[in-house]
Amino acid sequence: MKGIDNKAPPSSEEIWAAHKRLMHTLHRFHEPAWVESGVTMSQLKLLWLLHHTGGRTIGFLAERLGVSAPTVTGVVDRLEKHGLARRQTDATDRRVVQVVITEAGHRKLQEIHELREDLMRRLFNRMEPQDREALLRGLLALHRAAQEELGPDTPSG
Repeated sequence: MKGIDNKAPPSSEEIWAAHKRLMHTLHRFHEPAWVESGVTMSQLKLLWLLHHTGGRTIGFLAERLGVSAPTVTGVVDRLEKHGLARRQTDATDRRVVQVVITEAGHRKLQEIHELREDLMRRLFNRMEPQDREALLRGLLALHRAAQEELGPDTPSG
């Protein structure tokens, strides 16, 4: 890597390539856990969205996920079957049906979050102190750049 060996700043392409390698390595760890959890990536995305947005209609969820309403309906059906989400009538308009995450759905997200957090803490602890300091500086700088590009974080972000 030119950025590390030659002391020249790494290019965005080099950083992106390193990020992809890391994600590939982390995926190998997470894959068995995903399979065991019984939750597909589509279901996980929908659970995450419900967790962060509250009860929402199929139409809203489809728009946010960039898929069709029938696709979301199928995912919701499977989440309901596993007790991770449920449909409920809107309190102010009985014609509207909202999809909400259940307590079991929240627990499933927490379980997955804890699994990832545990792995990341172990990896951070394997790093040399100066590398952890550099990583923290880099992550804080990336966060600042993201806020400049995308705007400040929202309370749910």
